[in-house]
Amino acid sequence: MKSVALPVLIGLIILLSAIFIFVIVVWIYRSVLKTFAKGGAWGKLAEKYPVETEPTEISLPKQTIRVGAVRYRRCVTAGLLADGMYIAITLPAHAPLFIPWDEFHLMGKTRIYARQALQWSIGKPEIARISFPMPLSEKLKPFL
Repeated sequence: MKSVALPVLIGLIILLSAIFIFVIVVWIYRSVLKTFAKGGAWGKLAEKYPVETEPTEISLPKQTIRVGAVRYRRCVTAGLLADGMYIAITLPAHAPLFIPWDEFHLMGKTRIYARQALQWSIGKPEIARISFPMPLSEKLKPFL
């Protein structure tokens, strides 16, 4: 009887330890994301340009952009509306943004990974810089 109980107890301890470690890793990951989201360029933009209602119009899912020094790869949804641009990221602690078109100021060409992109200064005085790859930048032109 003792020989069966000991392996079961050891297995249970290993399982609970693995679950505990997983929970701690997820908690650390979310905490780091929250810290960077609030303290970086995204946090400054979220303070200045909060979203009041999510648009149902033109939606461009799975976009890649750069905000400040951070690249967000295929996790951005963009909406091009008559009065501004809606930007949402599928990561925790990143509030969606709505930036009016008159806040965009073209800075020039850049790259995101190996792709050509256009970099925009947001706000006067500048709050942050956002870069969009050329296919998305081309879709912005009629609005600016």
